[in-house]
Amino acid sequence: MKASFGGHELDLGDCAALVGLRPVPEITLEPGERLTLEAPIRNARAPAPSSTDPAVLRMVQEGSGGTLAVYAAGRPGTATLVIDHPGPAVCTRQPASRCVVASVSVGT
Repeated sequence: MKASFGGHELDLGDCAALVGLRPVPEITLEPGERLTLEAPIRNARAPAPSSTDPAVLRMVQEGSGGTLAVYAAGRPGTATLVIDHPGPAVCTRQPASRCVVASVSVGT
């Protein structure tokens, strides 16, 4: 999985949301800036992460092809991109039913 924003790319690793990277990758955006998440998965479509605070970071476009989703930075603050799973055993390093993909700070 890869994050692209402001001319930068951040490698989130293979299946980052499923293994729970530590430390959680941190991304800093300015209000109005776009963030694109990509995952080159050929035989399955990975779920698009959701934002824990849509006022700070909201999905503005669902992905197609290798793009999972495009997000827009809103008001200053911090949001976490997460993938919700039905059971806690999916995330091997995060004992919860939610896997953290990245922490996103806007204008802070």
